[in-house]
Amino acid sequence: MGASHIASHGVTSRIGANAHADLSVFSFHPVKAIAMGEGGAVTTDDPVTAERLVRARNHGMTRDPKAFTNLAGAFDGQGNPNPWYYEPHRARVQLARQRHPVRARLSQLAKLERFLMRRREIVAAYDGLLAPYAPLVRPLGRTRNCLPAWHLYVARIDFEAAGLTRAQLMRALSNEGIGTQVHYFPVHRQPYYAQRYPATLPGADRYYARCLSLPLSAAMDVRDAGRVVDCAWRAISISEPRKRNGRGFPRPFRIVIPPTPRALGRAGGARCSGSPPRDPLSGKSEMMVCGAWLAIRQRLHAQLLL
Repeated sequence: MGASHIASHGVTSRIGANAHADLSVFSFHPVKAIAMGEGGAVTTDDPVTAERLVRARNHGMTRDPKAFTNLAGAFDGQGNPNPWYYEPHRARVQLARQRHPVRARLSQLAKLERFLMRRREIVAAYDGLLAPYAPLVRPLGRTRNCLPAWHLYVARIDFEAAGLTRAQLMRALSNEGIGTQVHYFPVHRQPYYAQRYPATLPGADRYYARCLSLPLSAAMDVRDAGRVVDCAWRAISISEPRKRNGRGFPRPFRIVIPPTPRALGRAGGARCSGSPPRDPLSGKSEMMVCGAWLAIRQRLHAQLLL
């Protein structure tokens, strides 16, 4: 929620305005851009579709007298609709959410722009912090025609060249209190689909081989992103990738952010060991490079002006 599409002629339209679609579907899962507990929403410009969605929201029932077909049960002797009457015109599951959190959900929507700005700030920080580690680590590719809301930040990591597996890196970060995840295991390789709809999708397999989602939340700040990158590179550095396969990866200039006392929430809040951080190869203390902030701010500014 909150993402935008930028057309070739420069006109920006919000996802959900349905400029190029009949329907847009949004998730209110707790890990998404705004916290609404669970559930979702559908937007449409078509009144017929909107009416069908409203019916589907509650067992396909309608209280519209114009739609009633059982006239004897729906109306009294004077032709007025009975106030208790309704008709389910099509069997459906219960799709309605609890009504009491509506006020809280509207409050969350009012904060959406602030949440998006913070997420874009963290993404810009990750981009700047990971840039020195290319080609070993790269962010996902971008397109100028999209200004995403950044539900996820996915890093593409050459685990073979790094000399460790994805599981090893995830466990190392978990030991530092930093949660990561893989989004997602290829659907065509899930047993249900593989048995019914066998397919070979090399692009999906190549993406899966290197993807790792790093913590991203509006509760984070750029210092938190720095801790994540620092802890990840510590784990990679300890694996000594320079000695593997004859491929040399000279250690790039590092941007290290001192740990903060504030917890990372869902991202994990434990500090990296050592204060200030120390290079696992040289053992020397490293300090934050203040000039990195200028690069991060410039990258964020350019991203918001796309």
